[in-house]
Amino acid sequence: MVCQRRKIAFLDWVDIAAPGLALGQAIGRWGNFVNQELYGAPSNLPWAIRIDPAHRLPAYQNVETYHPIFLYESLWRPDEIMAVLLWLARRHSRPAQIPVTFS
Repeated sequence: MVCQRRKIAFLDWVDIAAPGLALGQAIGRWGNFVNQELYGAPSNLPWAIRIDPAHRLPAYQNVETYHPIFLYESLWRPDEIMAVLLWLARRHSRPAQIPVTFS
């Protein structure tokens, strides 16, 4: 409805907003680190993170370090989304499309 009122083509707006959504997803995952909400299986790897006992699952109260799933997803998700956007850009050419050039 906002696009209709302002006479903006919806697909033009989507082209502009899509890359920002990918970046926002990656940044938003770091909130899981702050809140200690998203962590993986127990881990002894050097990059494992410590989770406070108050935020651990009951079955893992004695385990201190876990895989940083939020980190893995913040690194992986933007690449996946941007790959899909690039694939779509090559398949569907529209005037409002974000230009994609390869050097």
